[in-house]
Amino acid sequence: MSQNNFKFKIKIPCSEPKIIVESLIPDIKKDKYSKINLKFGKDYIELFVSNSKIGHMKAIVNTYISLIQTLQNIE
Repeated sequence: MSQNNFKFKIKIPCSEPKIIVESLIPDIKKDKYSKINLKFGKDYIELFVSNSKIGHMKAIVNTYISLIQTLQNIE
């Protein structure tokens, strides 16, 4: 990965964080430009994204936030 990476970290409140993280982990793609990490706590999901291109990072962050919100609404 490039030396000049942009980094983003957020904690998203969530009622079923373990289930949601376990459902998203298999879809995380590893490449030479980005690093994506999902962790869960008692009532939150922590999303960490590092990418050498800010536009790509923004797209990744928006996608994961949208997926987490959608999965929270599914019962």
